[in-house]
Amino acid sequence: MRANWALPIVAVAAGALLPGCSGFGSKSVGELHSYADEAFVREEYKRSIAFDSEILRRDPTDFKSTLQRGVSEDRLGAPDDAMADYTRAQELDPSAGMPHLYRANLALHRGQLEVAGADVQALQGLDLPKEQHVAAAVVEGTYWQKKGDYPSALRAYKPAIDAGRADPDQVIAKHYRDALNNASECYFRLGVFDRSSDLYAELMTAKQHGGEAIDEDDHYNMGVLAYLRGDFARAHAELGGVSSDRRARAAKLLNDESFLAAR
Repeated sequence: MRANWALPIVAVAAGALLPGCSGFGSKSVGELHSYADEAFVREEYKRSIAFDSEILRRDPTDFKSTLQRGVSEDRLGAPDDAMADYTRAQELDPSAGMPHLYRANLALHRGQLEVAGADVQALQGLDLPKEQHVAAAVVEGTYWQKKGDYPSALRAYKPAIDAGRADPDQVIAKHYRDALNNASECYFRLGVFDRSSDLYAELMTAKQHGGEAIDEDDHYNMGVLAYLRGDFARAHAELGGVSSDRRARAAKLLNDESFLAAR
C-alpha cells in the first residue's frame, strides 16, 4: 500500500482579485485584504504573508488575516509560524472550525497527536457547515489511524464516505476521496481485504469522476488488494501495467514469485 496515505486538505475561501501593490502606507485595510486575497489565490504566499502581516500590525485581532497567514506559512514549509497563527486564530474566534481543522492537519503531519487530539475534541463541540463537518470526520479518522486504532478510525471515516456518495460538491468530494483512501488502508491493516479492495475500487472510480488521474500507485494498490481477496484476474490486469520494480515488490509482498511470472 502507499507509504503515506492522504490527509485532508481544507480550502480557505479567498476574496476578489484586484491589482497588486508595492507599498503599504497609503493603503486602507480593505485594500490590503484585497491584495492579500489576490496573492493567496495565485499561490504567491510570501506576498500574501506580507499584506496579512501589515494588516495584523495595524489590527492584531484580525481573524481572517491571522488564519490566512497561517495557511500561507504552512504551504511555504514554516510549520512553527503556521502553528502559532492557527492557535492565535482559535483564540480570536473560538467558534470557528477552520483553525482547528488546519492546526489538527498540520499536527498530524508533524506527529503531534496530543495537539491534533485537542482539536479533534474541540471540533466535536462546534456547529460546523456541512463541508467542514465532513473535513472534521476525516481529520478525526486520521487521528485514530495514526494512533493505530483502526476500528475508531473507520467509524470516523464512515460519515465522510456517506456524505461523498450523496453529495457531488467538489470540496466534499475531495474529503470523500481521502476518507476512501484512508479507510481502505485501515481495513488492509485489519486484514479485511474484501472491504479494503471494495473501497479502493470506489476510490479509483471517484478519482475518475473528479478528473483526477489514476496513477501507478493506484494500479499497484488495487492489484495487491485484488490478489489478497482472491480476484486474481483483476490482480493480473492491475499489476500487469506497473513497472517491473513494482511487480517484483508485489510478488515479494504477496509471497508468490510465480504469480506474475506465469503470465
